[in-house]
Amino acid sequence: MRRYLATVAVLLIASLVTAPDALAATIVVDPGHGGPYSNSNHFGLREEHVNLAIARELARELRARGHTVVLTRDHDTALSLRDLPTWHWDSGWRLFPDGIVRVRQGVPTDDLQARVDVANRIGADLFICVHNNGGRPSARGTETYAARRDPLGRRLAADVQAAVAAGVGTRNRGAFARDFYVVRWADMPAALVECGFVSNRADARLLASAAWRARFARAIAGGVTRFLARRPFSERLPRIGGEGAAGTAAALARSGWPEGARTVILASADGTAALDAPTLSRALDAPLLYTSGGALPTATAAALAAIAPTEVVAIGSEGSLPATLLAEAAGVAGAHASRIAAGDAFSAVTGRVRALVVASGDDTRTALAAAAAAADLRAPLLLCAGGSLPASATAFVSRHRREVTLTVVVGDETAVSAATAATLPAALRIVGSDAFETRMALFDLLGRPGALSPLVASARDVPTALAAACYAGKTGRPLLLVDGRALPGRLREWLGLNASRVTGPTLVGGVATLPPSVGWALAKALGR
Repeated sequence: MRRYLATVAVLLIASLVTAPDALAATIVVDPGHGGPYSNSNHFGLREEHVNLAIARELARELRARGHTVVLTRDHDTALSLRDLPTWHWDSGWRLFPDGIVRVRQGVPTDDLQARVDVANRIGADLFICVHNNGGRPSARGTETYAARRDPLGRRLAADVQAAVAAGVGTRNRGAFARDFYVVRWADMPAALVECGFVSNRADARLLASAAWRARFARAIAGGVTRFLARRPFSERLPRIGGEGAAGTAAALARSGWPEGARTVILASADGTAALDAPTLSRALDAPLLYTSGGALPTATAAALAAIAPTEVVAIGSEGSLPATLLAEAAGVAGAHASRIAAGDAFSAVTGRVRALVVASGDDTRTALAAAAAAADLRAPLLLCAGGSLPASATAFVSRHRREVTLTVVVGDETAVSAATAATLPAALRIVGSDAFETRMALFDLLGRPGALSPLVASARDVPTALAAACYAGKTGRPLLLVDGRALPGRLREWLGLNASRVTGPTLVGGVATLPPSVGWALAKALGR
């Protein structure tokens, strides 16, 4: 019971870590249309030009209020006239290139996706698309839209619409939920503002005025300020986290091993020596803890005392984790100290080996994806250097050759050479365009049935993600990787296709590297 209460205390303390100032945001402003795609053109005005003029004013106003602003375009141009991976319905929404530039409602879907990509790649906090309407000559006024399954986007749209109605006085046509491409497929809260009707003489007269456009932009910015003043990015999902990788690893260790463990793995959070730590964790039933900055963090020392291991195993060379620091950690736990070289975690594996994962240790992010797969398969991870396995790993494969029914080879032939792959039993090569596509391909390989409660960590925080992989191996929960604040497209596709069986995702890491907005992006991807 004492250990349980200590674990709860760690998690509660971690949940109180203060999020970054919600009033300073990264905002992508998208002037709709551009280049050959203008849409509504009346009374000497082209919508693409008016959109850009208002968007520039909006960007200027938002920057003056302390926000970081990115314009998707700052000239009269389309963003993409070539085929891009776009969203298509195929018994579920899937993201893929279709070989053509498909024009819908006067704009290519590929161009719309290019705008979304700008925001998604940087993990923006907000996406605001600036448009103007066309229609019956009598139709006039402002309306704002957000996606149906984007609760924060709908709140943003309502705030913007209210601010415009109060500050500009155009006819208030209301805020609505509608799945326009850009607001649906932007990962973050997104709103599309139809400022006025170019096809209406009175609205067109206003839109032609630079002073009025500046006033309108200030009103939109006021709506953004109102939205952010509520600090909307509260924690949307549960989190296991602490201060830095060491604090998070300590929280994971005490949560995953509440009754203690005979062995604890110790590594430096300042490098990548622990890439094969999940293999060692599984072999020894041991949590991973970290040193940091050449010292033993308070959270690590507290976890060592709570877990009370009889052995502390350092992973990595003395250069990465000095003997004095290892002795200090062992002393805190009252344990024996030992060391295993980085890349040799497989040497601790005993008993039958049914699967292997082989990847390059030279590519940290892909190796991280491979480590997560090794945790999924509960299989040893063997790391190549220069495309080849070291002699000790080759000998390990030889000893277990008859037992292994699957060897997952991660990466192309520059990562794991054809000659090396040819020596591996039942080899299956998985190659993705990047580490995130590779991770999802590896995950799909397992074909996990039933409900899933995934862990989510940032691939930009490798030490934290490795500690999460150790926890995943212990608890049987899958580990999914995001790109800092950004959701990889392949991950969003998987979440959408599997939303009915994904329950209770948990963020792993502190808010500095994995802010609460990531939780909202995951919820939007899941349609919640």
